Amino acid sequence: MPEVALKDGGKLFYETHGTGEPVLFLNGIMMATRSWDDHVQALSGHIRLILVDFRDQGRSSRLDRDYDLGLHVFDLVELLDALGLDRVHLMGLSYGGEVATLFALEHADRLRSLILSNVPLRTSNYLAALGDAWTAAAELGDGDRFFKLAIPHVYSAHFYERELEWLETRRRWFGRAATREWFDGLVRLCKAAARYEMSPDRLRTIGVPTLLIGADEDLIAPLRDLDVFRESIPRCEMVVLRHAGHGAFQERCAELCTVLLGFVRKHGMQSK
Repeated sequence: MPEVALKDGGKLFYETHGTGEPVLFLNGIMMATRSWDDHVQALSGHIRLILVDFRDQGRSSRLDRDYDLGLHVFDLVELLDALGLDRVHLMGLSYGGEVATLFALEHADRLRSLILSNVPLRTSNYLAALGDAWTAAAELGDGDRFFKLAIPHVYSAHFYERELEWLETRRRWFGRAATREWFDGLVRLCKAAARYEMSPDRLRTIGVPTLLIGADEDLIAPLRDLDVFRESIPRCEMVVLRHAGHGAFQERCAELCTVLLGFVRKHGMQSK
């Protein structure tokens, strides 16, 4: 397996697909590299996708302690160094977008552009309660029940009407694949995000070209949060995907890929 051995003894699993402009994709909290399969199919003929599992996700190593989002920022610097990449386009989804925002604040010199999809501005009281609900559901240790309790907040009502069979297939997968190790990692990831907050003053210091992708039915990262990002980041564009929720990357995969590809081409090496 392609892995990067980290300085503290941990390991990051990663995949690369395609050639061209390098785009590093950062997972949402319940995701792993396989979650991007449809995007790989759509984009690998145009760009180089670099997928990575955060620690406590997928095939990366697990931790036995709590941590904050800054740990992932350190890990990503080591990943880029190991891959010999000076600069990349960074695409972060939800939890991954929180990490991507922190990375852009600390390591703008490693970025060509920043793409933030369905990213909350802070862990509000509502999000904290949702994280507590996910933690309580995780304590059941039952993937099927976890899906029924946690996932309806993620997708839009439109998606439930259109794609119930897909969701049922996903529920059955959770029932088979969600292990105690997966649940424990999810709890630590939720704790890592618990204190996340991004102020307009900090956002104004982001100097790289930035694309925001939002969804009109997103309960977790509502459009009012993305409006603050848009109003604060100097070189910022915003696209709203209609009839989609927090899981817009799957609900509106084709539209998201089209928007992302256009932005990367606009700000890639060939555009200079």
